[in-house]
Amino acid sequence: MNRLTRLIIFLIGLAGMVVTAVLIAITYPLGRVTEVVVTYLSQQPWVLQSLVILSLIVFVVCTLMVLVSLLARPKTRALYITTPVGSIRLSQAMIEQTIFYAVQEKNLLKQPQISTRLNSRNQAVYARISGGVIPTARLVDASRELQLYVEQQLQQLLQIEKVQVEVLINERQEEKKNKQVPRVI
Repeated sequence: MNRLTRLIIFLIGLAGMVVTAVLIAITYPLGRVTEVVVTYLSQQPWVLQSLVILSLIVFVVCTLMVLVSLLARPKTRALYITTPVGSIRLSQAMIEQTIFYAVQEKNLLKQPQISTRLNSRNQAVYARISGGVIPTARLVDASRELQLYVEQQLQQLLQIEKVQVEVLINERQEEKKNKQVPRVI
């Protein structure tokens, strides 16, 4: 969750808690309440009870929103590597493209899908590669080689020390046949 989303959720939750407190203070007679509200609430006690229950539910929901906004970790979209000369920014898209080209060089997966998760605190990359398999005799060894090759490419080209790669191989899906051929009966 990025910082702007967290800030918006925090402000909405805070506003909801304030509104709920005001709603309880107005609907529940805690001192000076207008004559209209007092007479209406004395005639309809179920309205008071339902407003108090509704305001408690809203308060709990808004409190959870504030906690989520404060405790959620922001999503990392880039790694920053510091060098003696300056800082280098490695974006998530660039890391995914590097993995994609490494997968294409090994030619094991058909239509690979790559998802990465970056950890800026540990300078680590967690990658998940999935796709249909191109027929090969030694599938386990080939996928292990692919995993090691992707890790090596990220360590050599981008100088990322902590890399964890997971390869998921899906069943090979047959391509759809062209159904425009006339049927002979």
